[in-house]
Amino acid sequence: ICKIRRSKESNRVLGDGLQYTFIGDKHIFETKVATLEAMHTPGHTDDQMALYFHEENAVFTGDCVLGEGTCIICMILLVFEDLFEYMKVILNRKPQRIYPAHGAIVPDGVKHIEIYIAHRNRRESQILELLTKGGTNITSVGDIVKTIYTVSASFLLGSNSQREFQL
Repeated sequence: ICKIRRSKESNRVLGDGLQYTFIGDKHIFETKVATLEAMHTPGHTDDQMALYFHEENAVFTGDCVLGEGTCIICMILLVFEDLFEYMKVILNRKPQRIYPAHGAIVPDGVKHIEIYIAHRNRRESQILELLTKGGTNITSVGDIVKTIYTVSASFLLGSNSQREFQL
């Protein structure tokens, strides 16, 4: 069982004598018919990865890029700018197809990621504008969520909005 090591994660037995094999960015998995390359691209947490499928020029994106909508990001573990860098890592591969952890297979990976990045940029602009013009009404992450995410605010606030919110 392979995974990216979290910052302070130690070796541990998982049960039945199984143990993680910790790998790093760009680790190659080869079989007779497929070559997959690990790409450290956190989504919900800092130990997630995407897998670049060389033979298809495709990416299994995990939770970094979804097939539809966007994901909830743990802002304590992931700096917002880092998310853009991780998406650019995937974009630089110019994937013809994306196999996301959630949602439908995406046939035009490049276009989908470009739309995703544009959406994130719009959200960041909304947040910055709110913080600069919001006055004294904005005192918490919850206030930002309630103002910007009118449709999904109750769901997001239920997901511990002091730590995470949907961007």
